[in-house]
Amino acid sequence: EEEKTYEFCRVEEDYFDDALFIGDSRTQGLLEYGGIEERATFYCRTSLTVYDLFAKEKAFIREEGEDLTLTQALERHSFGKIYLMGGINERGTGTPESFFEEYARAVYRIRQLQPQAIVFVEGIMRVAGEKNASDPSFKKTNINIRKVGIATLEDKKDIFYIDGNEAGCDEKGNLHGDWALDQSHLKSQYYPGWKEILQDH
Repeated sequence: EEEKTYEFCRVEEDYFDDALFIGDSRTQGLLEYGGIEERATFYCRTSLTVYDLFAKEKAFIREEGEDLTLTQALERHSFGKIYLMGGINERGTGTPESFFEEYARAVYRIRQLQPQAIVFVEGIMRVAGEKNASDPSFKKTNINIRKVGIATLEDKKDIFYIDGNEAGCDEKGNLHGDWALDQSHLKSQYYPGWKEILQDH
């Protein structure tokens, strides 16, 4: 019999009590300003890439005075949900295809280490219009093609894709300029909106 699939629904903040967020500086911003830092666990670091997770595994997690790799941390703890946000720091590395291959490997490795967890893969947040126009690597077309690959990992069983771009983008499909701190990161007051998107999904 075919496994049941699931649709999104609205949840309360206690849904994040057994959640882990893995990501770069944007996830760091969610930790600092999203309002769920007392509930969820965060394994994040500025400039973190998907390659750092397992391919060139780095000890970027600090616990009780010890530096841990992601493998070590996931072997020590158990989570009900794991959110992965990556892709903006990788835009100039390799091709969309090689990025997707590494991203997919990371997701499946997370599934191996945490087989009981639901995995949420998050679409890469676009940048504001000025950065989109001035730096080819940040162009939304470059970001979008990588997002499309990430979305294909969704099976609506235990891997789900969330894309919050539509809620945070202007009519041209770029991150709202007045929402952006530096053309690519959200200002602190807009991180609770990201949390709301996650609660709706």
